[in-house]
Amino acid sequence: MRKSTITEDKKKKWWNGILFEKDDFDCLDDFIKLAIEKAYRDLQRTMRGFPKSGESKKNEGKKQEVALRDEIKKNARKCISAKIKNMIDCNITEQTTFDKLDACEALIEEFKKNEYEGFTIGQAQKWINMTFKYLNLLDCNDIEKIYEFCHIPIDRYILEYMLGENIIGKEDFEKVIPWSKIEKYQDYFKIQEKFRDNCKSKIPLDEEFEIWKDKKQKDIKK
Repeated sequence: MRKSTITEDKKKKWWNGILFEKDDFDCLDDFIKLAIEKAYRDLQRTMRGFPKSGESKKNEGKKQEVALRDEIKKNARKCISAKIKNMIDCNITEQTTFDKLDACEALIEEFKKNEYEGFTIGQAQKWINMTFKYLNLLDCNDIEKIYEFCHIPIDRYILEYMLGENIIGKEDFEKVIPWSKIEKYQDYFKIQEKFRDNCKSKIPLDEEFEIWKDKKQKDIKK
């Protein structure tokens, strides 16, 4: 029986090309740019009304609406990229230091600047924290400097797991479901703290990866 001679490195580059439309990464900016774009796709379906953002401009036609949307997204990407690079450069050694640098509220401000008030803490955390997750899965070496402190992306699978394992109670669960409508940072951060406390011997994003994968597989088999 003959085995494939395609190397692991070639396979990895092929998957990168399929998922990220690029098979090689030259610098940190490449990693961040592609991780941010992939992460945006995970929350895009929750951005209802976003193409019509900007009340004062809504009657200027579809072309102007799309241009405004693209400008907001462009500035939001710059915000996330700058925040992540700053975190990496800060030589963070404690969780509290990382928490203080969290970018959720700064990202929301980028949307508010352009009169889009519908962007929530839930959506911001999903975009930022999925970016962290993808940077690790892309083997971006720079993310290792802060990886153990990164927040997990909160979504239905994680919340249902935490409720089922009695990590959170029904009251806390109802405050953050659906995740895309989380409005209060304290409600979001409480989930982060409870998840961390439950997996003290493990890195939160590593634990989230396994939980999410298992929940997804069970969901597919239903």
